[in-house]
Amino acid sequence: MIYRLVQGLAAVVLMIGAIGAGCETSPNLYTPLTDPVTVAVINATPYRAIFTGGAYDQLDQNTTPQGDGLLVASAAEDPQNQGVIAMKTLGCRRALTIGAADFVQLIKDKKVTVTEKRALVTGVYFSDAPAGSPDEANPTVGTAEPLTILQGVDYPCGSYVIFRLVEDATAPGGFRVQFDGVIF
Repeated sequence: MIYRLVQGLAAVVLMIGAIGAGCETSPNLYTPLTDPVTVAVINATPYRAIFTGGAYDQLDQNTTPQGDGLLVASAAEDPQNQGVIAMKTLGCRRALTIGAADFVQLIKDKKVTVTEKRALVTGVYFSDAPAGSPDEANPTVGTAEPLTILQGVDYPCGSYVIFRLVEDATAPGGFRVQFDGVIF
């Protein structure tokens, strides 16, 4: 009787081990969150970009998002900065996003203060309306789908992450958020 019990237990342990050996766990789930990340967003379009971006733990329902809602001038509107905005340095979190719906909703739910409430939109809006006009934050020329990248997979803590907003006739809405890379 004891022999059969031990034999059954051994079979269960071997089966669990075999199942676990075939599964890979993403480094996004276990790499330590250490040094802050700096994010640069380059608006390479001739239009104003309206979006919410930042960092959060995408699998944690209690996460407090870090980020902001922004109206980013085009290079034509802001020749001194050439359409480049360096977002403030953020604590290292499991995900960085430009325009993810769940991130925008977390900001609203947690009542996080943002610079520009009109930028709490999913994806990115692009506008050619004059600054200060009623349409300055509306998607008068198009939109881009959101983009989320993962810590431990796409970028490490302590890095400088670069996103670029570009025109793309093949993308839904005519624009795209491009992950340009990481500087260590």
